[in-house]
Amino acid sequence: MHRVTGTSAADLLNYRGFSCGSAASDRAPIYRYVARIYYVNHRDQLVRLELGESNRYIETVLVEGVEALRFEWLIDRSLDGDYDVVRSVADTGWSDAERASDWQNVVGVNMTTVVRSSTPLTGYQDTNIYDLPGQSWVNEHDQYPRILRSRTVELINVAGRRR
Repeated sequence: MHRVTGTSAADLLNYRGFSCGSAASDRAPIYRYVARIYYVNHRDQLVRLELGESNRYIETVLVEGVEALRFEWLIDRSLDGDYDVVRSVADTGWSDAERASDWQNVVGVNMTTVVRSSTPLTGYQDTNIYDLPGQSWVNEHDQYPRILRSRTVELINVAGRRR
């Protein structure tokens, strides 16, 4: 196994452009590999693990008070770049065979979070029921205000090619 540093990468990985010329200007660029994992830990923190220089993951807390994080997958089965089907992990009608064939057709993701305030509000009681993909989420009826946020992200590397 050989560890490639920034200075030795160009010499070891002698990539060439489409012209296959020998000049350095003909070489394709070398990009750094990026590996990131996002999750909510047992302390209600949204955490990012990022593969660092020493091949170890570096943990970074991004958001405190994340009590729920749910995803919906936007699936393009007609191959036209627009989604036809919306699925979440809670979908009981989504067979294993469909799951396997649908991953290559995911053109977008809808992410929904419930985030709790870091401090309680005197005299306030949260009695809301939050609608998340595939389920309703009920809090502990405590004094912490919460906010529900949702964002849809298009995966342009799949959807864009199909349009």
